[in-house]
Amino acid sequence: MSQGFKKWLKICGILYGIFFAGATVLRESYLTLFIFVFFLGATIFLVYETAKEVVVKAKEIIMSWRTPKFKSKVTKYCDIDPKFPRNAWAGFMLMRINGNTALIPAKRIYLTKQEEKLYLKIVHDAARKEPEVWMQALVKLKFAKLIKNKRKMWTKVKKQTEIDALAKMLYYVDVFNYPALYQLLAIGIGRDDEGKWEWGLMTRFLKGTDQKKIEQFMCGCNEKVDERCKYSAVYDVEEIIFVRPNGKEEKHYPNGFGAEEVLN
Repeated sequence: MSQGFKKWLKICGILYGIFFAGATVLRESYLTLFIFVFFLGATIFLVYETAKEVVVKAKEIIMSWRTPKFKSKVTKYCDIDPKFPRNAWAGFMLMRINGNTALIPAKRIYLTKQEEKLYLKIVHDAARKEPEVWMQALVKLKFAKLIKNKRKMWTKVKKQTEIDALAKMLYYVDVFNYPALYQLLAIGIGRDDEGKWEWGLMTRFLKGTDQKKIEQFMCGCNEKVDERCKYSAVYDVEEIIFVRPNGKEEKHYPNGFGAEEVLN
């Protein structure tokens, strides 16, 4: 019984008492009329309230039929070894746009130098703005160690510590200047149609950086890491090669990295 119906009965009871007292004093016919009106009104209201509740219940049942019931998807975390290679190649695009020099890291890393060169060309060709001058910079990586990924990398609320493009350019200039002082962090970004892992470059950091700080960075960073990836990998810089537009390869010697000098 709804609150409205209870209130209506209470009001009718009070009115009935008043009217009954008056009808008793005045005429008996008034009492008969009141009783008839009272019970007629009560019956109509009761039918209305009952019908309303039936309609509401029927709507709930129909909506439950129409709404698909999905089983909760249980996502597994950190259960597949991405098998990071002992050696790999990372790529950068050194370019000049509107008179400004930029060192832009490419996301993917590959097993061979030729694969990384082809990937850099694809990235370059897809760029919205054609640079005035550009060349490839290839970094040969040597495996150093694994870092165990943790579930909180995906379940913890991100602090939005996303690395913007300018910061990435400045980050990696230091690597080209002092490659012996830095290591690069590689991640598993997913698997291809054949189930083979694809690896990507996340960031750089100084050698000897506390692993907890690296884990904190990974937990707060918005870089895409496959949730099934069990490990991330740390790589040393073994060699840096510049590829001229004519295809000529030149080994880079870190005696002060001058981007303008390289592009000229």
